[in-house]
Parts: sequence; C-alpha cells; structure tokens
Amino acid sequence: MSAEFLNLFVYSDSLAFRRTGQSHDLRFLYPFVLKDLIESRLGIRANLVLRGVAGATVPQLCATVIRDTGYYGGAADILNIAIIQGGIVDSARHPFTYKMAPLLRKIPVLGERVLGGLVKHRRRLQLIWSYSETSKPVFARTYARIVETCRRNAVRPIAVGMPLPTLAIESRSPGFRQSVTEYNALIRQALPAAFCDVESRFSEETRDRLLLDDGHHLTQAGHTLYAEALLEHVKTYVDQMRNS
Repeated sequence: MSAEFLNLFVYSDSLAFRRTGQSHDLRFLYPFVLKDLIESRLGIRANLVLRGVAGATVPQLCATVIRDTGYYGGAADILNIAIIQGGIVDSARHPFTYKMAPLLRKIPVLGERVLGGLVKHRRRLQLIWSYSETSKPVFARTYARIVETCRRNAVRPIAVGMPLPTLAIESRSPGFRQSVTEYNALIRQALPAAFCDVESRFSEETRDRLLLDDGHHLTQAGHTLYAEALLEHVKTYVDQMRNS
C-alpha cells in the first residue's frame, strides 16, 4: 500500500504547549515541528490533531484515548499514529503537606502565611516524606491499557519518555530525578518497540539549554529535539505501511 497521508494524534500534558514568555507563533512546538518534518523528509501529508491538556495525568490521557478511538480507530489500512507524551505530572514528588494547600487558601490571611512557610521549607518537608500523584502500579496498568486500546483499534502508538529535571529543580524537589527514572522504565516496559527515549539525547551540559527554568518544560531547542526523536519512530510506521 502507498501511504498518501497519516493522522497524527498527540496526547500530551503541557510540555506540548507554549509557556509564558515564549513565542505566540506555535509553529516552534514539537507537534508542529514534527508535522513539518514528516511532510518534508518522509514525503507524506500529516493531519495533526492536538489532544493535550495542561496538567494531565496518564489516567486522564488514557480516558481521552479510549474516547477518541471510538471515532477514528479500526481501519488497518489507514495510518493513525498516537503519540503518548505524559508522565511528568504523575511522577513529580510532592511533600506530604501538598494536599493541605487548597484548604489553607480558603483561610483568610492566616492560610496564605502558613502556606508561604510550607513552601519555604518544601525541601526539608519533602525529605521527611513525599508522594507522587499516580502510584507506580496504577501508572503501569494505565499505560498498558493505552497501548492495548491503540492496538485493538489499529492505531500505532509511540510512547514518549521524560527528560530528567534540571539539577536546580532536583535540589528544590529531592527525589524528582529518581522518580522520573522509575516512571520512564514503566513507559518503556509498556511499549519497548516504540519507546522514544528523549533522555538519551540530553546531557548535563545541554539540559539547561533544552529545559526552561521550571526544570521540565521545553525551550524552542527542546521542542526541536523532541520532534527529531519522534520522527524516527514515525518513519518506522510509515515504512511498514508502504511496504505492506
């Protein structure tokens, strides 16, 4: 079969979004850069559909994938590709006091003062005890469900790993790097054949250039890196379709 077009669905958290201070011309974001690379280098038209949600966890992305595939899945002769890019919200470490913040904000004056004190001592509190938004067992089961849903509906998934946070963010939020490493392993385990290992393209020398000051969102150079890394996996699917 000759592949004349592909449908590119991007399920993401806010890493696929612009941040304050970045260009309003969204063409620099990795989904748009990837679309351009697919069309210019692979010679196939790409229909891009962004399905990102700021702050999305992998269970939230899973629910969206399940809902969407009822509309566009099921055709084995059509090249539907789903990029699954999430996990940073799930894996981030929070001090045990984190869940108190919404309640404190409701208390006039005093609540904000107490909250300010907790933020000031975040590192110390986090060293005492911390937790992640999505437990590792739930994360692993949910990611496996995403992959199974895609395959059942003739959708080709690509699982995107996460870069380690910068050293500055690790200092503020101890344990974040180890958590990202562990959740990356779960993503790879869910889809080893199409795991986009972006961390392997980072180094401590380039990390500050590729990530913003918050330690995990992408600079323009970071978006370009993501697109280049993803193109390799898209090419594999395109070649398979063309040779079938």
